[in-house]
Amino acid sequence: MLALIFIFLSPTMVFAEYRAFELRISNATTGKVRTVTSTLDQYQYPEYHHTQMGDNVEYVSSWMCRGRTSDFMAICPNPGALVAPTQNPVAPNPADPALQSPAN
Repeated sequence: MLALIFIFLSPTMVFAEYRAFELRISNATTGKVRTVTSTLDQYQYPEYHHTQMGDNVEYVSSWMCRGRTSDFMAICPNPGALVAPTQNPVAPNPADPALQSPAN
């Protein structure tokens, strides 16, 4: 009976996920700007990596990654950067009266 309770209450699969951040680090005195992808946000990053004096860490974007971060696995890429923007997703209808030039 105890085994059945354990089987029903124990999860069959465990899923992990984490948030990835794209940060822009700029220094006003040197003029250098760099972009970093990290699992640390804009407040945690300078405390952990001890940025240089005058560095400003700004949040650019974030996204969710599925899986674990163990064994120094690479951070998943930004899915928003993988989508190519379309130039004209909806083509105008040439028969639309609003697009017709007025007759003189």
